[in-house]
Amino acid sequence: MEENQKRRIEEDEIDLVEVAKTIWAQRKLIYKTVAVFFVIGVLVALLSPVEYESETILLPEVQEEGISAGMAGGLLKQFGGLAGLAGLGSAEMGVISPQLYPEILKSTPFLLHVMEQPVYFANEDTTVTVYQYFDEIKSPSFFGLVAEYTIGLPGKIKKALSGEEEVDIVRNEDGKIKLTQSQKTIAEALIGRIEVELDEEMGTITVEAKMPDPEAAASLAKLTKEYLTKYVTNYRVNKSKVDLDFIQARYEEAKERFEVTQARLASFRDRNVVLTTARSRSKEEQLTNEYQLAFNVYNGLAEQLEQAKIAVQEKMPVFEVLEPVKVPIEKSEPRRGLIVILTLFVGVFFSVLFIIVRKIIA
Repeated sequence: MEENQKRRIEEDEIDLVEVAKTIWAQRKLIYKTVAVFFVIGVLVALLSPVEYESETILLPEVQEEGISAGMAGGLLKQFGGLAGLAGLGSAEMGVISPQLYPEILKSTPFLLHVMEQPVYFANEDTTVTVYQYFDEIKSPSFFGLVAEYTIGLPGKIKKALSGEEEVDIVRNEDGKIKLTQSQKTIAEALIGRIEVELDEEMGTITVEAKMPDPEAAASLAKLTKEYLTKYVTNYRVNKSKVDLDFIQARYEEAKERFEVTQARLASFRDRNVVLTTARSRSKEEQLTNEYQLAFNVYNGLAEQLEQAKIAVQEKMPVFEVLEPVKVPIEKSEPRRGLIVILTLFVGVFFSVLFIIVRKIIA
């Protein structure tokens, strides 16, 4: 039994030695393959488009029942689950789960909002909308041109034959949005340029934006931060604002009625300094009662109005900026050194694999 095991080990060692000898004998093939892959890696690294990345880090806080609730680690456990991550309470309290933030930044309304915003591009020294930049100014990369005239060639032919023209984004009265193919393509491309990351341990929200221009990258990060915070804030305080608007309208009506009754009572008393008849005293009592009723309603709504304003303020989430948006100095892509190293590794791997497979087949 032991002799069989030793024999198998010796055979395996012999096989490995044979494989090593075969690989060494074919080392020129490996050199050539690696050289080809090296050239490919250099071309990919040089022809890949340059990108810049900018980010901002937010710390959400909220006033909950008069108590400031931050996003510290202990608070995450206190509020529990996903909603506690944002320090905004729970789903029952009308709060967007932070896990939905990435979906907000993939939504069509957000993408259209970004596409319509004017942004300064330092490389071109011009200010245009994001859509205009990608549609009219930005030159496609080498690989983009290859894809456009290979995979995308049928679409270009169809567009040329149909005579499709670019138009503004159409929003119908019933809420429907109509986009051209170009607008749809740019909107989908923006999804890959904008990210939001949630750190459950630290309780922070990181918004990242990537663009071919450093100034534009910072502007896009700022636009994204402002849209996200405004969206979450509006969702959080929407019900309280509806109540506030209703009470404000009733307050204005009550105020007007109060001022009218007050003026009528004052006018009556001016005309009747001395009340000599029961009729005049009865009229004054009636006006006084109307005045008192109007005052009570007006005073009560004034108190409710102040309470409604406080309720809106208490529900108002506050996003503290831990790390502001900065204009990136260095490009984030392409990582040319890493690309070349990876292509060299792939060249070695495939050449060795080819040699081994060819020996097994032979």
